[in-house]
Amino acid sequence: ESKLVKNLFITGELLNVTGYSGGYNLQFAFSTGAMVGNKLKNFPSQLSGGQRQRIAIARAVVSKPKIIFADEPTGNLDSKNSMQVIELLMGLQKDNNSSLIIVTHNDQIAKITDKVLELK
Repeated sequence: ESKLVKNLFITGELLNVTGYSGGYNLQFAFSTGAMVGNKLKNFPSQLSGGQRQRIAIARAVVSKPKIIFADEPTGNLDSKNSMQVIELLMGLQKDNNSSLIIVTHNDQIAKITDKVLELK
């Protein structure tokens, strides 16, 4: 069994997520973009920053929370991976009818959100 799948499975079990046959639902993992092709047997430390971030998002949203808090979710990523992570978060927000709160210093990300609150 995949190391990444085990990582996500343990989270689902700890949260006692219902509606999963035998634990974590792999279809959900694929829908988040977390399962990254031939990297399924890798440890998280063997993945790129963007891949690790997608795994962290899948783990955080396995219980389909009503509010997703993302504090600098792209802080350590390049611009390509940053946009993939933001698109993933926004897609999860829409699909799960959740609220998404993003803390960011990135003006590009702020511009594509529905509402911006600026702290000074």
